[in-house]
Amino acid sequence: MSMRLRRIDFGVRDVEAQAHFLREAFALVQEEDGAGGARFSAPGSVEPAVATLRPAPVDRVDAVAFAVESPDQVDRMHAHLADLDAGVVGGPGPTPEGGYGFELFDPEGHLLSIAAGTPTRTPPGPRRGNGVPMDLSHVVFNSGDIDGLSRWYCAALGFRITDWLEDKLVFMTTSRYHHQIALAASSDPGLNHVAFECADIDDFMRATGRTMRMGHEVLWGPGRHGPGDNAFAYFRSPAGFICEFTTELKVVDSPDWVASTWQSVPEQSDLWGTSNPRPNDAFRGVPDPGLGILPGSPEELELLVAR
Repeated sequence: MSMRLRRIDFGVRDVEAQAHFLREAFALVQEEDGAGGARFSAPGSVEPAVATLRPAPVDRVDAVAFAVESPDQVDRMHAHLADLDAGVVGGPGPTPEGGYGFELFDPEGHLLSIAAGTPTRTPPGPRRGNGVPMDLSHVVFNSGDIDGLSRWYCAALGFRITDWLEDKLVFMTTSRYHHQIALAASSDPGLNHVAFECADIDDFMRATGRTMRMGHEVLWGPGRHGPGDNAFAYFRSPAGFICEFTTELKVVDSPDWVASTWQSVPEQSDLWGTSNPRPNDAFRGVPDPGLGILPGSPEELELLVAR
């Protein structure tokens, strides 16, 4: 079973500050959503939006959305998850954007959206030389139990493990690419980072340079990872979320692919040796106050009172 990573949705206290960062620094195309939020597209994606923002009482990840091939697959996945007593939110049905699907919480409270038949588009196509990211690449969650949570993703959603970084990171995919989701060991579950794919190394470097020239400090990079073999440059957004430019993520569709365990050493974390030392504290993050809470629910409003 293959799923396509579609979109990441955020709730933020300051929509305009976060929108400015995604629009100007990360060069995503912004469209207003009519409800005080914003939607962002990328020119290489079939998705009308690869990221969304909405006003919220706290800064949080609302959901990570995946597409499957058919309504029948939605139904089969829902039945399978119900048998596992997974955290399914209601039954499958029409989605607000016009597809057919359902939502569920993973065991640590990250909300996932599974749908078929959602609107797609013919992407405008590459605009090389402008440092514009082409699509959403992958999402990494911090987790207090990456071994247990990775087993859940494999058993519940059909992911397969492609590599480990010692006991600190596990990489997983349902597609031909090295990872769509990864889990990083941390005592504070939440978002570790979200990555956007550039067309090639030249555009990756142009995107990195543009963001640095705007005054955003590069947290880590530019360099090239061992696991996944992808280039990386990480920046922190105004809402505190870490966003990555990446390119050339390894293809792992060979039936002979065997997961390896990489060492957590500079020579394997950055094959090029060009990046600054990895600032571990920057990726530890803070607990996501929205874990296990539906966006816009009364429980979310209670977070404003508690904050």
